[in-house]
Amino acid sequence: MKKILDNANISNMCKGQIFLDCAIRYNDLAYILARADMSEEDASDLEDHKIPTRIIVLEENPDEDDLLIAANEIKKFAQPIIGISQKPVNQGLLAASDRDGSILPMGGGKEFWPFEILQKNGYPQCKRLRPIDGYTWAVGINRKVYKRVDIGKWENVTEGLDLSKKDAFSYGFNDIDGFSEKEVYAVGGKGDIWKYDGKTWNQCGFPTNDNLYTVCCTKDGYVYVGARKALWKGKDNQWEQVCIFERQSEMNDLRWFADKLWLAYDYKLIMWDGQKLHNDIIHNGEKISLGGAIDASDDMLLVACSYSAWTYDGKDWHNIIPKFN
Repeated sequence: MKKILDNANISNMCKGQIFLDCAIRYNDLAYILARADMSEEDASDLEDHKIPTRIIVLEENPDEDDLLIAANEIKKFAQPIIGISQKPVNQGLLAASDRDGSILPMGGGKEFWPFEILQKNGYPQCKRLRPIDGYTWAVGINRKVYKRVDIGKWENVTEGLDLSKKDAFSYGFNDIDGFSEKEVYAVGGKGDIWKYDGKTWNQCGFPTNDNLYTVCCTKDGYVYVGARKALWKGKDNQWEQVCIFERQSEMNDLRWFADKLWLAYDYKLIMWDGQKLHNDIIHNGEKISLGGAIDASDDMLLVACSYSAWTYDGKDWHNIIPKFN
């Protein structure tokens, strides 16, 4: 995805919004989750589900000069996050942090899909949607894990998990990823890592009680974990600290692309090349300021900044939505 959104569509679809999340469905189709851009004072006067949510659909058509865009307004979705499903149908998924864990499917051959739920009255507080072997998994605080086994059907995947702990700050989960459905890792809380072998979860020994935010199972065979203070890699009960962060803050996303690891924060994007961290992103010989949310496919890294969007193809950066605020 390299084409640029034209000014008229930027004005009509993007202005007045702030980009918060993104997901790649195909290399020529991606979603950006946006919400009404308002001051902290104005937002504090509203319950979160009353803040307007907009799903922006970006599509690159070889017969069109400019990037195509569509937008859907979603009402009453508290603290939404976006992801995709590849099986049983390829589509986007929007999750809300509400009592049942409401899920809205998008695309995939139908204009409208019925709402789904993670768990009736379960308060899942979904933190991440991630496809593993094509099927979407969801995780939430206090070690909640769900798998979408069919359209409209989510199953609890909790065999082996200790669910007696009720402390969202000390116990997971914030993120999930896997090499396959028989080798899945979930992380969160203070050094709280678990591995699923296709039948049961087992807790991994981890050498720190630092806050864990992200996990990524990569093509080099390692599991990378983004903590507040450091980046870790390993498997099972063997973990090593590969670098310490100069500035310590909450990491949004961790993705593998072009044989490198990409770490996204609210206001910065950094890269680990296997030897060292690169804090500067270079485009046309100059540093560019990126940050926010990221997603990756085999051919593209997508970055949704607050007021712009970029893609990277492994060689060049493309500013597909120029800054609009």
